[in-house]
Amino acid sequence: MPAHRREYPVSSTHRILPVVPCCFVLLTVLALAACGATSASGTPTSDTASWQTYLGPHFSLSFAPDWKVKTLPLKASNAAQSATGYAFYSPDGKQEVAVIEEDGVTTATVHNVCNATGTRVTVAGLPMRYALAPNGVRSFTFVSTKNIVYTLVSEGPGNQPQNQGLYNSVMATFKPDAAGSAC
Repeated sequence: MPAHRREYPVSSTHRILPVVPCCFVLLTVLALAACGATSASGTPTSDTASWQTYLGPHFSLSFAPDWKVKTLPLKASNAAQSATGYAFYSPDGKQEVAVIEEDGVTTATVHNVCNATGTRVTVAGLPMRYALAPNGVRSFTFVSTKNIVYTLVSEGPGNQPQNQGLYNSVMATFKPDAAGSAC
């Protein structure tokens, strides 16, 4: 296991971040990605050297070579803001990591996200807020100095314990264009 990866504790006291407007669409992102899945080809390799890299408008993320990506425009909370979901999933749809990107958020939203409850953790070398929803979906939220809110999402340890190392490895490759934290 690489030294930069950390397993995250599960506790019933964690809550979904209430200030992220796209929290209600996280399950939609996860469900829609699974709909586009095709036949199974087995568990993706954990050999990250063979992984492909997705270059989004404001971030990059690496994932297994046989995984697919689906981009989903999401409803933003105001006209000046845009929100997009990116679902990265295995061919059989049973393994997935999603990234929610909210661009153009207000200073008040940044302040609320930075002061939200949740465990502070480091993922991909970035300070993030960790939350575990009652449905077992875990989220990690980072706010860049460009006022972009990123939420990385995957199934939690209770739902798919065998996949946590893979999900952590995918999330460890996340690189926003602006790595400075606004928090």
